[in-house]
Amino acid sequence: MNCSNCQTSNKADANYCQGCGQKLFAIEKVDAEVVVPHTSYTNQDLSKLPTHQNQPVVIIHQNNSQPSVEQQQKKGTNGFGIAGFIFALIALLMLLPLDDSDLYNDDIFLGLIFWWVLGLIFSIIGVTKKPKGLSITGLIFSGLVFLILLGLAAS
Repeated sequence: MNCSNCQTSNKADANYCQGCGQKLFAIEKVDAEVVVPHTSYTNQDLSKLPTHQNQPVVIIHQNNSQPSVEQQQKKGTNGFGIAGFIFALIALLMLLPLDDSDLYNDDIFLGLIFWWVLGLIFSIIGVTKKPKGLSITGLIFSGLVFLILLGLAAS
C-alpha cells in the first residue's frame, strides 16, 4: 500500500506510513452496478442524471488501531519544554519587582534560585525532544534571569 502523502510503499496491514507517519487508509475498489435508465427518458433527460451511477464505488476502511508511541511523539507536545518554559518564566517574573535589598532576603532568593534551576534543567532536557520552541524560550528566559542576577549582585 502506498502513502497518499509521500508515496512510500508500506505493508498492506500498516496503519501509519513508515516514511511520514500519516495515517493510512485501506482502499478497496468494487464495481458498481450500472443502472439502466427507464426507456421513456430522452437523451436530454439522461444528461441530467447524476454521473456517479456508472462509476466504480470506492469504499474506504479506516483502521481503528492506536498509533505507536513514536508516532504520537511526532505530533505530540514536549512536556519537559513546556515545564522548563513555565519554571523559567516564574523565575523571571519573580525577579522583575526585586531590587538589591530583596536579594538579601533568603526566602525570596532561594525561591528565585529554585525556579531558575528547575527552568534551566527542564529546558535543557526539553531541547533534546521535539517540538523545541518552548524549550529554547525557557533557556533564553533562564539566561536572562542569570544575567539579571549577575547584574544585581555586581551592583
